[in-house]
Amino acid sequence: MPTARKHSRGTHQSRGERHAAMARKREERAVRSAYKKEKKAQKNSAEEQNFYAFHSQLAKMQLQLREIPGDG
Repeated sequence: MPTARKHSRGTHQSRGERHAAMARKREERAVRSAYKKEKKAQKNSAEEQNFYAFHSQLAKMQLQLREIPGDG
């Protein structure tokens, strides 16, 4: 015995509504990505400042901090 399909009303989005939702999500992703990049740049800047401060402290003791390529 075949069953009748029930159509739910109000859940179907028009093409324009889908495009608007996709555009909104795209913008939200772009904002989150920009925020992540900004936070990463600030972190790198702080680490670089700490490096130079530590480097100058070592220089006062006639020591030198060297960066070894490929050393993780």
